[in-house]
Amino acid sequence: MSDGNTAEYYRKYADSILYANGNLVLGISADGTVLQLSENDFVDMAANATDAVRFERDVLIKKDGTLISPAPLVRSWDHITALAGGSTGSYKKFYVGLRDDGTLIADGANACGQGDVSEWKNVKAVSCGYRHTAALLENGRVLTTGSNKNGQCGTSDWEDIAAVFAALDCTFALKKDGTVLSAGAARYGCDLSGWSDIEKLVVSEGTISATWNGGVTLAGRKKDGTVLTTGFNANPKHGTKRWDTESWEHIVSISSHGEQLLGLRADGTVAAVGPNEKGQCNVSEWHDIIGIYGGYGGVSAGIQSDGHVVYTAHSVVPGRVTYKITLSPPVISKKTLFTSLPERI
Repeated sequence: MSDGNTAEYYRKYADSILYANGNLVLGISADGTVLQLSENDFVDMAANATDAVRFERDVLIKKDGTLISPAPLVRSWDHITALAGGSTGSYKKFYVGLRDDGTLIADGANACGQGDVSEWKNVKAVSCGYRHTAALLENGRVLTTGSNKNGQCGTSDWEDIAAVFAALDCTFALKKDGTVLSAGAARYGCDLSGWSDIEKLVVSEGTISATWNGGVTLAGRKKDGTVLTTGFNANPKHGTKRWDTESWEHIVSISSHGEQLLGLRADGTVAAVGPNEKGQCNVSEWHDIIGIYGGYGGVSAGIQSDGHVVYTAHSVVPGRVTYKITLSPPVISKKTLFTSLPERI
């Protein structure tokens, strides 16, 4: 394994250093270069970028605060340190950007007022759900705007918050004392009673697929290395519990941006749970891992202690009606993601 400081860095920042979607795997190297790690013919618009800081899904934030994105609404923004996006149905999207001065900028659909954030100040983090926006302030309070049909904006009495998450029509927050709060989450079966000593919270929105059909699921890594989960798959045909982590222990990090949940153990191995029709949970043979990324589109990735990236891969061959999924063994990138410990700005 690499030295402890390097491992801790990549456990903490893997979610913003890696991006994986389908057959595409990208990574930000220590010098700020974006590397295309997967071996396929897809050329992403961010693959040749430099001075990169972090990925926000398919948007790349550069050190100067400008954005590289397929979304034209945000290409002219600058001084951005974080970006969030949501939808209003019918493929209408909206984006909210956090500037380095603690203010917000928004563009896109705004029928419910989810973009009415221009007057907010001292913002530390921002998250978007379905027709609503939530922002964490420097003082530990949470502001929300947009639709409140399910009570998702009922956060006015929250305080001492460390992180905030907006998902579908609900809002969650991790408090500094390790407890978790929710607003508007009752109909998703999210029972947070008894949750304590949580150090990292993951919120995943279920997508409509052959395996899952909507719903919201939460995973919380506790200080003792165990992982709690709650929420359910909205389609009872596929079972009521989406992630089962009762046997997990010695977990130092968790990650999910898709339908699978990854857990990094202290010994550098990885656990996975969730659908596996694209091989995204085939991680049992991974070793010397110091950072993980549970990606979109049925792909998972992990950073090894020598800086290489291992990932699951599949090819999609178009058929007349459906798509045939061809599984392949995990692939180790020939490119090194880091050579020294980078600094976060």
